[in-house]
Amino acid sequence: KSLKDLEIFYAPTDANVPDPVMLITINRLYRNGMTARELYEATRGVWANHSLERLAGVQLVFAVFEGIVREVYQPEFWRPAGTEGYDTRPPLTPEDIKGRVEFVGKVAPDDVRKRYINTSVRHLIGPGAQNPCKYVNC
Repeated sequence: KSLKDLEIFYAPTDANVPDPVMLITINRLYRNGMTARELYEATRGVWANHSLERLAGVQLVFAVFEGIVREVYQPEFWRPAGTEGYDTRPPLTPEDIKGRVEFVGKVAPDDVRKRYINTSVRHLIGPGAQNPCKYVNC
């Protein structure tokens, strides 16, 4: 890891998050050197136990790895998982998508990304959190 990577991991700046956000922890799917498409697809789906009504209030989605924001997306809409395929993930089975949701969106504008990328959201997730999705200000 580079010195900058070590600094971000061991001495990160805590994110100040006034926006309605969903934090999505992608520890199992994340790897260094992912393409932008791989990171987007790892983040956008498939997530359990969320009502589409509650998700409608989410303005930003953070891709989070080890408590650090790696990318910020603006969801355009949420829908049942499996509606659109994934180019960079293994095929999903009907059991993988049953009762789950995914979003379709785009990378947030640069000014928004600069506020959040490489900041820590560990203080918002809490230790030992089991659910990969966490609502903030929603």
